[in-house]
Amino acid sequence: MVIAIAVSAQAEVIFSDDFEPNGVDGSIWLKWPEADEKPFSDDGRNHTDAIDATWSARAEEADPWGYAMYADFGATTGPVYAEVWVWDEMDDTGLDYDRPVSNMLALIGAAMTPGDYTDYLQLGVIAWYDPAGLSDTYCTRTLYRDNAGGSPADTLFPRRQGWMKLAIAADSLADGGRVRFFVDDQLVDISYRKPGVALQFVRLGVNFKSYDPFWYDDVMVTDVLPADDFLRFDADGDGDVDQSDFGRFQDCMTVPGDRYVWADCWRMDADDDQDIDWDDYQRFEQCASGPGIPADPECDN
Repeated sequence: MVIAIAVSAQAEVIFSDDFEPNGVDGSIWLKWPEADEKPFSDDGRNHTDAIDATWSARAEEADPWGYAMYADFGATTGPVYAEVWVWDEMDDTGLDYDRPVSNMLALIGAAMTPGDYTDYLQLGVIAWYDPAGLSDTYCTRTLYRDNAGGSPADTLFPRRQGWMKLAIAADSLADGGRVRFFVDDQLVDISYRKPGVALQFVRLGVNFKSYDPFWYDDVMVTDVLPADDFLRFDADGDGDVDQSDFGRFQDCMTVPGDRYVWADCWRMDADDDQDIDWDDYQRFEQCASGPGIPADPECDN
């Protein structure tokens, strides 16, 4: 079932699809222009919590181009939250360089045609996003980071067999456009939207080969964001930003343009340019609260 509802004068659109009762054929999904095919209706896996639920959207194994489809939820510069449940079969582990696997949830910027990338926020398993060219963990990519000279980030969050929840939460451009990425409700990365560009499309799948199938179900796009308790620079998770956190910051510092060890240091990269330098230090000073004094989560905005 597809829902597209204007919810208020301030809000944009809410979109959802559980592929019931007619699967992909009963929805408004279109094949992504660069994909081989769009995912098709399949009753082999289903996530929807309903007695008569049957369908999901299956992305089949494909080489050289993958299965991908998109839906238009209405262009907005406001907040956008998107989530989808993905079934991972795990027939292929992703550890064989010659047998990559691919899945993805993406929010795409407004454009005359959806293949024109005015902005993209991507979360998925993509071999060439991983530094080793493998596809055993989830990665992220944003146009903002690419424009800053960065590259896709490997979150190190592992694949597993069964249903996994992928989600992207993008603040409004007026609020700074910060983007949070979640796997199974765990925050795995933060980036930013491209300034001045509305988001318009949600995409499932990606135009890249995959030697494993994936099933997508229970897609939702809304303008209601999850609670934001992320605290920049709080390396030890005690709610303040103090000398112990500065010790981690010092360990992570690079010269401008040099990459850091992502898993250890991504919380210190305030401007998301994949180095940790003077610009990030100035943000650290803004956030420093002292021992036992709660730091302001908005300090780095």
